[in-house]
Amino acid sequence: MLTYCLKRIALAILTVLATAFLTFWLMNAVPGSPFYSDKYQDPQIVAELEAKYGLDQPLLKQFGTYIFGFIQGEMGVSLKMQKNRQVAEIITEKFPVSAGVGLAALGWAMPAGLLLGMLAAWKRGAWPDGLLRALAALGVAVPGFVLAALLLLLFGVALKILPTWGLDSWRAYILPCLALGLYPMCYILRLTRAAMLEILSQEYIRAARLRGAGTGRLLFKHALRGAILPVLTYAGPLAAYLITGGFVVESVFSIPGLGRYFVQSVLARDYPLIMATTILLALLLVALILLVDILYHLVDPRIRLAKEARDE
Repeated sequence: MLTYCLKRIALAILTVLATAFLTFWLMNAVPGSPFYSDKYQDPQIVAELEAKYGLDQPLLKQFGTYIFGFIQGEMGVSLKMQKNRQVAEIITEKFPVSAGVGLAALGWAMPAGLLLGMLAAWKRGAWPDGLLRALAALGVAVPGFVLAALLLLLFGVALKILPTWGLDSWRAYILPCLALGLYPMCYILRLTRAAMLEILSQEYIRAARLRGAGTGRLLFKHALRGAILPVLTYAGPLAAYLITGGFVVESVFSIPGLGRYFVQSVLARDYPLIMATTILLALLLVALILLVDILYHLVDPRIRLAKEARDE
């Protein structure tokens, strides 16, 4: 187990470095400079600014300097969004906002998707199954910005029962969390239903029924343990996405989170902020995927035995 974790950590570090370099290269491959604006049009002034921030150096040297500084906790300063402010301070300010909304959305989407998917599988062919399948298809098909706008117009403008911008109170979290969590909930519903249908046809489930196991025990103790594996696979990248913020939802509800700020930094070509946010997302993603792999061993012992047999 320890050897497996060390191998995955080493692979995760290489993945983050590759992602960082690819982002850095693509960012610098776009013609132009972040300093060209209505205020700075003179090429000489732009060249002096690039020299000041080290953007006139060779690409590999810039990347190496940045990564070495990042490891030491130095993420550079913002070039455009909040000029000369430390990027670490910006992320420290914006990340908790996005993480709060994302964790709240994940907190309702995951259990709701699991429970509804189990219900749809258990009631296969009946009206609850048909209704939930239609709901899942609709939730997956509707774009996020459309859903966010509809929720805002209905509950914020027409009924005027929920706040439409900011996060000043717990009620202000309701609409963003609904908009951000509906698609994952519907997708998890479909994954759970498909996996549960396969598990319910297994011999050990039939044996449990013959032994007189109740519905709750059959579903939650016997069937869910095998059906949850596809959901765990999806949960890792999903959690990283939700925690770092959804640009559409944050824009519609005027939430000053990291997701909205990241897209604005791309448009403004704020290189240090783009790099720091990308590396943060990559670190979260690989860490959560590693956590999911470890949970696999705990949920299904057959996976552990298969890996140990292959390693031997």
